[in-house]
Amino acid sequence: MLFVREVQAGVIRDAPTVLEILLTVVGFFLQCVGVLAVLGIVFAGFLYVTAGSDSGRATAAKRALVGSVVGLVIALLALVVVRTITGLL
Repeated sequence: MLFVREVQAGVIRDAPTVLEILLTVVGFFLQCVGVLAVLGIVFAGFLYVTAGSDSGRATAAKRALVGSVVGLVIALLALVVVRTITGLL
């Protein structure tokens, strides 16, 4: 009637460390930020091309482009910092 088996568990040697898990999560978020920054650059370019003679839309597109490029630079710098810290550990 009982279908319960006794299972003995030992130390899990192949499990990733906490540092590896954190690096994976940070890497994933940095990839997402990078993709969003590139999409923002493409969208800003589209806004600029379709602005025509409307200077307000052209200014908004330029602001979007600057913001996207700044976001991409910050993501790349964060990646450099994470890789540098990882190399030191």
